[in-house]
Amino acid sequence: MRRYVLLLVFALAAALPPAFVQGQQILGQVSVSIPMGSPCSNTSDMVFATYNNDSHNDGWAWSGGAGGVQGANALHYNTNGSTNAVVAANEVFGFDIGSTVDSLNAQFGAGYWTIANPTLTFTSSYSIQRSSRFAQGAGGFAIYWAANNNWFQSSTVQSDNPVYATSQAGLLPWAGQTALVGSGYFTNSGSGAVNLSYNLSLDPNFVNAILAASAANGSNQSVTLYLMATDSDIGMFIYTGGPGDSHPEPTPTLSFEVVTPSSNSNSVPAISPTGFAIAALALAGVFALIGARRKVFDRAD
Repeated sequence: MRRYVLLLVFALAAALPPAFVQGQQILGQVSVSIPMGSPCSNTSDMVFATYNNDSHNDGWAWSGGAGGVQGANALHYNTNGSTNAVVAANEVFGFDIGSTVDSLNAQFGAGYWTIANPTLTFTSSYSIQRSSRFAQGAGGFAIYWAANNNWFQSSTVQSDNPVYATSQAGLLPWAGQTALVGSGYFTNSGSGAVNLSYNLSLDPNFVNAILAASAANGSNQSVTLYLMATDSDIGMFIYTGGPGDSHPEPTPTLSFEVVTPSSNSNSVPAISPTGFAIAALALAGVFALIGARRKVFDRAD
């Protein structure tokens, strides 16, 4: 009988979520990037503080092979050493994560996984840019999650774009809900392209927005990150990989680890559907062995 008790214990241990028997466990790694060469009107948007009627005629916002974050005093540097002022701007990314979440739910079961160690990575440049719309300068910036995914780049209709804001309070009326999930400092020290990576916090609203995403869920199939200048001199160029862009640099990417939910000492963790199946098969095997042994004893008698 002791042997069957041990088999039963092992079966139940295998059926329980890994978080219960081992603590939080890594199930995989996810990276969602802005597609290279795709129309990027709803994946990246450089929103200006005022209508930009420079030589590019960008209007209220620009979306193309690159974007940027630039403060009110940022400058564009020309190759001859001269400078010219630019219009302040923030950069907004939309990551189409719904189908990825659907796949994770199908694989692990909704509610049986969560995220850990989220990061935002993108490629910038320390080099002088040919386009006069882009500034160059050191400075800080904040990374916000925004609940509003109903936006797309428009040079002519301001309200189609995310709002240009200089504070979280100013961002909130448009976003509906926000969370400061990261920050960074662009050093502008070096030459050529540079890959930058920033850790993001596990703000509950940000995490829940990812977990609730779905390809069949309309505006909730994406997650929006809003990069806001916090220094007036910052000029940070960002490759976004729009149509016709031939740059080999990686496009902005949201990454995170897929993990089992943290165990809660005040509650009993649920067993996943897969766990139920394992437990059922294991119990069936144990009872079959017990039954077989009884038959042998009965025949012996």
